[in-house]
Amino acid sequence: MHRNQSGISAGGVVVLFVVLLNAIIIRQGFVAGTGWYQFLYVTVPLLLLVFVFRRRPL
Repeated sequence: MHRNQSGISAGGVVVLFVVLLNAIIIRQGFVAGTGWYQFLYVTVPLLLLVFVFRRRPL
């Protein structure tokens, strides 16, 4: 049996984590209360930074 030798993109994992975090915050804002939306002031710019630095070659 052969193993998959392709690499995993760390940037893709970070994007997935931040997108899931934003989805959880938005869901909690709908369900629990509007106080959860204040966390979007941190996570949305973080998501934009991840996209910018992911496109830039190292």
